[in-house]
Amino acid sequence: MHWTGDGYLDSNDGDGPLGATFRRWDWCRAPLSQDRTAILYDATDRSGETRELALQVDRSGRATPFEAAAQVRLPRTRWRLPRHTRSDATGAHIARTLQDSPFYARSVLHTNLLGEPTSAMHESLDLDRFAAPLTQAMLPFRIPRAFF
Repeated sequence: MHWTGDGYLDSNDGDGPLGATFRRWDWCRAPLSQDRTAILYDATDRSGETRELALQVDRSGRATPFEAAAQVRLPRTRWRLPRHTRSDATGAHIARTLQDSPFYARSVLHTNLLGEPTSAMHESLDLDRFAAPLTQAMLPFRIPRAFF
């Protein structure tokens, strides 16, 4: 197999279920010029404390924090899932939603980070919704996904 273009591989690692630590998060990964990538996290933990993380990662894997841009509210999904990101003054908008479920959405957005226009992969996750009995009852059924 052969791939070209931007991509990423991620995983979640810890000692317990994500829902035991987090209520929700919004995450974004955007390629930048000079072989850099911007990664943004906005997370709310079980205590209600919010945390933000903004990193530039270079080709060698070195991560450098940067001042996170202003928070931008994005349109809710068809399931009414709230979502937001961070973007420079010009804002951000959804180009295409790839996955839309009661507790999770993955989208491509057009945004501006560190003064550069870019297309980013974005996700919103609500772990309270995931744990809800109705959502748990729906999990065995496939959620439609969009592909490029």
